[in-house]
Amino acid sequence: MTAIAVHEAFHALVQLSTQSNMRLDAVESISLDMEGLSTENTTRFFRLIGDVLSGHEERLPCNELKELFLSLSSGERRYVVWGSYIEWPAEFYMSTTLGFDDAQYLQFRKGYPRWTEVDWKYVAGYFAMKRIESRFGRRSWQTAYTGGLHPLDALWSSLGCEDRLLPPSPLVKYSPGAFHPLNTLGKYKPGAASLVQYVWCGAGW
Repeated sequence: MTAIAVHEAFHALVQLSTQSNMRLDAVESISLDMEGLSTENTTRFFRLIGDVLSGHEERLPCNELKELFLSLSSGERRYVVWGSYIEWPAEFYMSTTLGFDDAQYLQFRKGYPRWTEVDWKYVAGYFAMKRIESRFGRRSWQTAYTGGLHPLDALWSSLGCEDRLLPPSPLVKYSPGAFHPLNTLGKYKPGAASLVQYVWCGAGW
């Protein structure tokens, strides 16, 4: 429960920020029925990333990743764009704040009582953001992310792939309060601010 709270606290931290730009396609997808857009195809996409970057495969080929993305329906692509944009940084900071190594992270995520194949998006995010940070450094990718760079494109660059994975998207200034991830946990309760401070200080954002 602590890990989940820290993950959600990062979402709250982003909400409170007035310095972030977001891709319009990611913002628009917030209002969609995400459950309906999560399919075997999107799970396959995220699992490919998670399996390869966690060391189960030799490498992550640019062509295979792009072909798999392009094979998705428009709704499935929106789910992938939304899920990786919103969830990947939160998952990475949760694991960083709690000091998880790879084994501890996988034990936590796959041992979660409500684990389903849909949760491969989190596993993919953890290993993708680790690679991005290793390749570019925290300050560099943080600046790019808050400026609107999608983690999928950052991963694409970290792999040495040419061009970009995602089509360009207009950027919108993040409006605090426009998205409330904590709503999924119920009504606001006193103490949420301390969670935000916890993830702020522990993760080094």
